[in-house]
Amino acid sequence: MELHDAVGHALSVVLVQAMAAQSALQRPDPAAAVQSLEHVTATARHAQQDLDVLLGVLDDGVSAQTPTLEALGMLTSGLDVHTSVGDVHKVPAAPSRAAFAIAREALTNALRHGRSPVTLDLAVGTDLVLTVDNATVGTPGGPGRGLTGMRMRARLAGGTCTWQEANGTWRVQARLPL
Repeated sequence: MELHDAVGHALSVVLVQAMAAQSALQRPDPAAAVQSLEHVTATARHAQQDLDVLLGVLDDGVSAQTPTLEALGMLTSGLDVHTSVGDVHKVPAAPSRAAFAIAREALTNALRHGRSPVTLDLAVGTDLVLTVDNATVGTPGGPGRGLTGMRMRARLAGGTCTWQEANGTWRVQARLPL
């Protein structure tokens, strides 16, 4: 599941940024194209490193650690994502890792199946509440591997993950106890 999450997100970001670079070159806006291509390069490098780590885990049987919420900026860098993030330093490591993985999958799905802008809200109180909203394109399909994986991660962390489409907006919401 980690391999699917990490590489799937990276490929979605690369696709979006490559399309942005193409659009910038057609305008022409070379500075925007350069910026998009820099994001493509950085994302591909991170994906390659993630893939190397995950393949190493498969080779030696040592478990890999998902990044924590402190790495959220890496997920949203260069994307049309509006964020509102509470104090992630208060979140223990286990729910932080689960929330990061859920956020990564929700953003990947928003990039693949929705429209920008995407809104990511992370509230930290007695529970951690992660909400990702985006405009839909067409009719959403049934639960896929990513949605099922988000629900499973939330359950393993003692929480819930729901999703729904209403009035042209797709929402994923995870609630994890702290």
